[in-house]
Amino acid sequence: MKASPITRVINGFGLVLLFIIFAMPFVWMASTAFKSLGETLTFPPVWIPETLLWENFAQAWNSGPFLKYLSNSIIVTLFITPVDYPKSSSFQFMK
Repeated sequence: MKASPITRVINGFGLVLLFIIFAMPFVWMASTAFKSLGETLTFPPVWIPETLLWENFAQAWNSGPFLKYLSNSIIVTLFITPVDYPKSSSFQFMK
């Protein structure tokens, strides 16, 4: 049975609303990455920074052993994913 046009419109609005709800933290994170400390702490919040501060990324990179953390994450991902993925698939075959 086909859904009525009203149901399809309501479902479409619901999907758009869910997308906005799930996307907002990522948009906020990306926006905050380019802000100065003053813009980050202002109230009401500033969504779009006045100037894009690329220095924040350099400061984060140089503030600790970031390359070590990144390589550890890549190693764990490369070795754990090939092991866990077949495990989860085999559960379905055993049913």
